[in-house]
Amino acid sequence: MRSVFIFAVLLAAAAAVLKEPGELALQLDEDGFEDYLDQWLEQEQSRRPPSPPSPGGCTFRINGDLGQPQPVFLRHDPRRRVYKYLEAQGNTGQILASRGEQIVVACPGQAIRNIIGTRDVATATCVNNNLVSGAGWLNGNRAFGQLTCSAHSTPVIHDPNRRCWNGHSVLLVGYNVNNVFYQLYGACFDRNLMRALYVWYDQTPAHAVHQTRVPRPSTWQPGTFFPGVDLNTLYRQVSQRNTIGGLITSTNQRFLAKGHLAAKSDFVFASAQRATFFYINAAPQWQCINAGNWNRLEQNLRARIGAAGYNTVIYTGTFGVLKLPIQNNRPVDIFLSPTTSKVPVPLYFYKVAYEESSRRGTAFITINNPYLPLADAERTAHDICPDRCRRNNDFNWLRWEADRVEVGYSFCCTVDDFRRAIPHLPAFQTNGLLF
Repeated sequence: MRSVFIFAVLLAAAAAVLKEPGELALQLDEDGFEDYLDQWLEQEQSRRPPSPPSPGGCTFRINGDLGQPQPVFLRHDPRRRVYKYLEAQGNTGQILASRGEQIVVACPGQAIRNIIGTRDVATATCVNNNLVSGAGWLNGNRAFGQLTCSAHSTPVIHDPNRRCWNGHSVLLVGYNVNNVFYQLYGACFDRNLMRALYVWYDQTPAHAVHQTRVPRPSTWQPGTFFPGVDLNTLYRQVSQRNTIGGLITSTNQRFLAKGHLAAKSDFVFASAQRATFFYINAAPQWQCINAGNWNRLEQNLRARIGAAGYNTVIYTGTFGVLKLPIQNNRPVDIFLSPTTSKVPVPLYFYKVAYEESSRRGTAFITINNPYLPLADAERTAHDICPDRCRRNNDFNWLRWEADRVEVGYSFCCTVDDFRRAIPHLPAFQTNGLLF
């Protein structure tokens, strides 16, 4: 019956204006919600007015001129004298290139498809419009979207042997191209408890438009960082029922989902989006909260950064361990792997947006407990910081339902107040709130 309901929702969605996804937070399961969210985001982006093409050069639309399976694209930054990931022009949803400009096309772990010979890295040259050439590997000009890989490129976790807060491990996720590692996001990872304290990544106006209709990987990848713990099994509802018992129910979506820290839709290209499906980039989050206020924060913050022109670093993390009364009505710490006391279920999820140029930042926090009475949620939030979002018109772009515990009681802080309670973040100074 569940799959019939999800199909009915998606079928109705195809013929009508879609509801804001948070309205379905208590109805759709994890996969059903992700499918619906993808459709809703595609609808929202289709409403953006088209930007004019670049005169005399190349214009590639984020949605319309990129093929699948998608290569990794790099371009040279002459100011820094390095290559970096291709980016859109501001929040236009378009990639602009000058006539004759070169773009590296790479398929790490795979091969570029339908070319002369066999190679996994090549250089394409802008001709005009959406056409490129490739000396020695393309026959004539080719539409940029026809440059594809034999299969999806393979992202990697790179261990640079660096340390973050309290001596934990820095891990970096990205792609290797020509034996050079290109970072997409980083994680501060606790190898003992097998949890990410936080991840960090850039979010700029270029991230306001991301590629839609990107297929998700069939499974999440643990890498080598969860020895002896089978996360693909532990995240199944039947396994959680054995762990947490009657608190796990499909009704109202009260089961633990794989809560993205760096969100899939916070990255523009398909190759980057698919690199978010590592378990070091997830934490156990109640599905009703994942689909509720947490998702609203992700979507609203990305849109705000794009509209305001901010160039930010996002720190997304977890703190604390959720306690629930599952043994003789006494609260106990909840772990996804209780037999090993690994992969704790966080009490808090947080997202800190920081703009270095203005030294402004804001911490947004959601309590990961849909069973908490409202009065207890208010006290728990007050223990962290005075809320700066409620009744503050500067944050009227934030459309979460902050007092609804069942979809994640939420609030926000100054970064200084946040640090007094949650000391994870690297050192940086703030002069005020970012809104």
